[in-house]
Amino acid sequence: MRVTTHTPRVLVETYIVPDGYAGEADEALLRMIRADAAGRLVDSQIVTTGRQRVSSRSGTGIAELGGRLAEARAVVDQVLAETREAAVALIDSGAMSERAVAEALGVNRTTVRDWRGVGRT
Repeated sequence: MRVTTHTPRVLVETYIVPDGYAGEADEALLRMIRADAAGRLVDSQIVTTGRQRVSSRSGTGIAELGGRLAEARAVVDQVLAETREAAVALIDSGAMSERAVAEALGVNRTTVRDWRGVGRT
């Protein structure tokens, strides 16, 4: 099962602002800080403001994970088949050597030879 939690947090930032701005309203100070016209950020931290709670639950159990694994394997099998086909075609046409194909794909040369149906010597 997949559980999502929610923990209320706020970003607390401390700025150094020239004393001349002391009489400004909060909104005016915030506008100036956002516009980078006044103030220098000196501290920033995330503060937890409430208790952690469960916000959702889903049925991601072992069966669902098995299904996702099967889908991923099918994608890998398809990409591997396409890679084998391209590699063999490049080698057979003389465009690349077995070694160059192996290096480009990050596999060893024996794997490439197996793809081509060439026995080990």
